[in-house]
Amino acid sequence: TEVRLELTDGWYSLQAVVDGFLLGLIEQRQIKVGSKLMVCNAQLVGSDDGVDPLDDCYDSSKRNCQVLLKINSNNTRPARWDAKLGFVSPKYNHHLGGTFLVKSLRDVIPDGGAIPAIDLVVCRKYPKLYLEHISDSNHNIVETLHLTEAEEAERLSEHEARHQLTSEKYAEEARTYCAKELDEDAPEEWKKMVASGSPEDFYQQLGENEKINVDSWEKKRTTLLHGMVLKSIQDSLKDDSPNQRSSVPYIRLLVRSFSHLEDLSLNEAHNLNTDEIPSVELLFWRVSEQVESLLKEGSVLRMKKLTAKRGRFDEITLTAGPETHVEPLHHAPTYQHILMSGYKKRVPTSLVSINIESKRICASRETRDFDVAACIVKVLRVSRNKSLAYLTDESGLVLKLFRDHKDHAVDPFSLGAAQTGPVVTAFLDVQISSFDTSEQCAVGDWTLLTCKTNRMMQIRCEELQTWCKSPQGIKFCCDVVNRIDSMIPLCIEPFIEKKVCVGYFLHLHEMQNR
Repeated sequence: TEVRLELTDGWYSLQAVVDGFLLGLIEQRQIKVGSKLMVCNAQLVGSDDGVDPLDDCYDSSKRNCQVLLKINSNNTRPARWDAKLGFVSPKYNHHLGGTFLVKSLRDVIPDGGAIPAIDLVVCRKYPKLYLEHISDSNHNIVETLHLTEAEEAERLSEHEARHQLTSEKYAEEARTYCAKELDEDAPEEWKKMVASGSPEDFYQQLGENEKINVDSWEKKRTTLLHGMVLKSIQDSLKDDSPNQRSSVPYIRLLVRSFSHLEDLSLNEAHNLNTDEIPSVELLFWRVSEQVESLLKEGSVLRMKKLTAKRGRFDEITLTAGPETHVEPLHHAPTYQHILMSGYKKRVPTSLVSINIESKRICASRETRDFDVAACIVKVLRVSRNKSLAYLTDESGLVLKLFRDHKDHAVDPFSLGAAQTGPVVTAFLDVQISSFDTSEQCAVGDWTLLTCKTNRMMQIRCEELQTWCKSPQGIKFCCDVVNRIDSMIPLCIEPFIEKKVCVGYFLHLHEMQNR
């Protein structure tokens, strides 16, 4: 049975339908007769142009009334008991465009309609990707792939080249066939002129009216022939390649709610734990260049008309599109305020921490993303479409980084053909996986979200560059390469006479005297 509310502003009334979450509140009697609601972004159903409440044909008290107001949970909030009915004064929401501000992602209801407005901190921004769909002749999607910008450019180039070759293949045949079909309707004077041995002399012998007919037909023929040939080529292309390709660009972000300190008490602000503030994935589809320029890590943005869905693991996933309005806050927050909202600037993770995390992952079978700056001392081709790079730093510990690539990739890690010896570089969002117990080193994978950058970790890269060029660094890197070539466990450092170690006793074994 459909549940309807009858809403009134004190003057007129209107029936309303609700979503599942609001229906639950009604069943729990948290929304009942006499409750005051603040509603925005409601949709009028049953009348495109609205309805006059004084019209004799309109009666909101009738159960079968066709004119309804559709409200959802993300755009509905309880109002104060003494709130005035009717439109909210513009002085309270002029900067929100007639909506209200959702203060936290915890207040967002999945599948509860578009979020009217919310302030978010961009914690992470990942490289732009493209979702590719391959559809058959019945418009059924037969294949879906996620592509990087480079792969998208390569696919477009291949598609255009293939399209050009196929067009040239069918062009001459289509022109001959279309010209023959079109010329059947040509004027007799034009047919005789073409059939004559000398069309120029034949044309000069024509009368004025005949010349006008010939000239008019030749202009018309050019336009018609071009259109017919183009359509014939397109039809041939469809028959030759029934699968159609389309791609949509998107950017993946990790965002957190921006904490408005004015809404917190002094005690709450002092005890605010940023680790407890959840981060949420935001997928921004078909983002414009103007909006993309605003999506920077550490920026605080007000976004309107986001949608929220429930993810595979019961987490909230946000979605944005061309209809989403994005703008910076009117008053720029301080950096300290942004940090209190849970934002953490990217810093490189040491190989010591990565090796420890890789061992922990080995037991939990999870994966995590890290930013790393290190020296690449050796690159190996594992297979035709997979390569491996060995990374190290002053600790002597090693990270094996795998990357899948095309068969013809010459420089999969973008090190440069002229580079010799250790290369200092930084990678963002490397996915760390299980520890390699045979080579005794951490293992990482280059995913679609991984990218190479030295700009964001310039200081650490400069430190590593100085160390790499030092006599100690050169010898250290050579020792790591020798251990790799000799298949010796990589965590063993070069031998030195004295070593101080700090650790825990795990087991004691009693040795018998021989």
